[in-house]
Amino acid sequence: MPAKKPRSKQTIKTIRYRPGQRAKPIRTITAAEHFLQRYPRKYMELREYYENIIKRLERSKKLDKRKREELRQAWENLQKLNKKFAQMYVPRAQQLADVQKRDPKFRVFLTDRYFKERMWFEAKQHRENSLAFIDIDHLKEINDVFGHKTGDIVIRTLGKALSEAVGKKGGLVGRHGGEEILVWAPVTPKQLAELLQKAARLAQEKAAEELWKYRTKSQRIKQAPIEIPSPVKRKLVSNFPNIIRFSAGIVSVPSFKTREEFRKAYAKAVENADELLYRSKRKKNAYTLKVGKNLVTEKLI
Repeated sequence: MPAKKPRSKQTIKTIRYRPGQRAKPIRTITAAEHFLQRYPRKYMELREYYENIIKRLERSKKLDKRKREELRQAWENLQKLNKKFAQMYVPRAQQLADVQKRDPKFRVFLTDRYFKERMWFEAKQHRENSLAFIDIDHLKEINDVFGHKTGDIVIRTLGKALSEAVGKKGGLVGRHGGEEILVWAPVTPKQLAELLQKAARLAQEKAAEELWKYRTKSQRIKQAPIEIPSPVKRKLVSNFPNIIRFSAGIVSVPSFKTREEFRKAYAKAVENADELLYRSKRKKNAYTLKVGKNLVTEKLI
């Protein structure tokens, strides 16, 4: 069996450029990280290579025709390299940053990590800060009866409604995991509750529109079984999609100055909001907040 020929190593001089070349869209975080780790290194190697040529030739007292042509070519290649860097690396770096900021499945939510970073930056600029821990009601039953595609539509439309209602006040909406959502806004807990009430009504409108579009494609929503043993599922089928609702626990976030203070305040706020959420889940479609020393639970819709 003949021996394999060794692969020829591509030298710096043989790398060519195509003017106006644009980057392909990044579809995964892994591919983006792979690109961003390797491309800057190649860029710096080439840049250093051409800069050394220019410095060496500019130090020469006399330049013949061949050296002048070499200097001109080095300057031209350096300009092409900088242009390609601006066209290819910078947009893809920005795209990767956006991928890391948004939840990969539901783009309407911020990732849990980025939500925490943004909250740390934004919350210290306001005196009043409130955090809501939200859980979607009957999501498991919706998935069982109508399918996980419908459940995804419910989560996505709720995210859009929350972003629209809270975003006007400069708030943030992040996905904490599963059907759990975190909402922060620079308002009092009572004002945040009013924003959540608006979002709840808006979510039903948006869900009805989205599910009506999907209904024509899915026979499962058209022909959902009426005779279901669970009373919750029977009620779900008869009132769908008006039963799409959520419960929330709302707490006030104390002011802080340092990042260490914020970590403690954030962890405590999430824990307290989670405890209030369980009180709301008993009634469904409700929010719970602390008024003085008393806990108040009221309906969202």
